[in-house]
Amino acid sequence: MSTTRQRLWLQISVVAVLASVGVVQYQLQANKMAVGGVIALQRLDLLYLNEAAPGLRLLGVPSGTKAVVVFCQTCSQPLITGAQVVRSTDRALANQYGLVKDNAQLGPGYVIINSQGKLRYRSYDNDPARHQGEINRLVRGVE
Repeated sequence: MSTTRQRLWLQISVVAVLASVGVVQYQLQANKMAVGGVIALQRLDLLYLNEAAPGLRLLGVPSGTKAVVVFCQTCSQPLITGAQVVRSTDRALANQYGLVKDNAQLGPGYVIINSQGKLRYRSYDNDPARHQGEINRLVRGVE
C-alpha cells in the first residue's frame, strides 16, 4: 500500500474515532443534565410507536388497560374516557419517552399507551386538560 493511501486511511480513522468520542460525550452530558446527574448512555433515537411502553408497572397501569401518562409538574390532568390517566414527574421515565427538553425541563406533554402496553402517541402539550377532546379521540382510535 502506498504511503499516500496509508495516510488517507489514518486520517479517516482518526476522524471516525473523534466523531464517535464526540457523540458519546454529548450523550453522556445530555443524559447527565436530563436525569439529574446520573451518567448513563442515552438512546440515540426515540421510541417507535409499536414498542413496549417503559415503566407501566412503576406508574400503576394494570396489564390490558389503555393509559394516558401526563408528564408535567403543575398542569391540569385531562378527563379521559376509556383510559387510565396518570401524572408523572419522574424525569428518568420522561426521558425514556423523549419528553425532557434540552434545558432539562420535564415536558409538559403526554403519551398514549394501548391495552397491549405499547406506545401509540407522544406529544409535547402545555395544557393537556384543554385538549382533552383531541386526546379522547386519539384514545378511542387505539386498540
